[in-house]
Parts: sequence; structure tokens; C-alpha cells
Amino acid sequence: LIQSLKRIGLQPVAAKGTGSRLLLMITAPLERLEREAERLEMDMLLLDEAKSETDHQRGQPAYRGFTRRRREQFALKQGRLFSSLERQRLIFSMVEATADRGGAELNL
Repeated sequence: LIQSLKRIGLQPVAAKGTGSRLLLMITAPLERLEREAERLEMDMLLLDEAKSETDHQRGQPAYRGFTRRRREQFALKQGRLFSSLERQRLIFSMVEATADRGGAELNL
């Protein structure tokens, strides 16, 4: 399990849980999160200056699918590109995705 996660660029850390249980915490470097967000075309909030004229006229938040090429156009969440929930979703996606999509093929 741990080797499968490392193979796809994740960083698993095992810790002793209660009784005979083992806890597995999984992190990922920003570059790996960005690749997955791009693969999924994850909708993310645009900065005001990156909005189109139509978006400005509507006066509402604008979202676009994430691309690494346009990373500077997306709003930060508490100083981070991805919120905690977005990071969890991206890691979950990587864990369950098929190998041809860069995943570990694990069924959670």
C-alpha cells in the first residue's frame, strides 16, 4: 500500500493508532496536486483581474478549470493555492485513479 502511494508521487506517513490499528496520513507536494487538479480540470475561483469582461459585468465570482500555465490567475485560500478540502479531494482522486491516469488504483 505504502509503495503504491509513493510510486504515484504521494507521501504516506504511517503512525500507530489505538490497539492494533495503523493510521496512514497522506500528503502530496504542490506540483503533484497541481498536476492532478489540471487532469481533473478542477474549477477554481479566479482573481478579479483574471475575470473576463462578461464576468465583471455579472458582478459574480468566476471559476475556471485549473491549469498550471494559469496558476497565477487563481485566488489563494488563506495563502494557499488549494484549500484543505481541495487537497483532500485531489489526494483521494490520485489514490483511486487508474494507473494510466497516474493513480494507485486503490478502492477506498
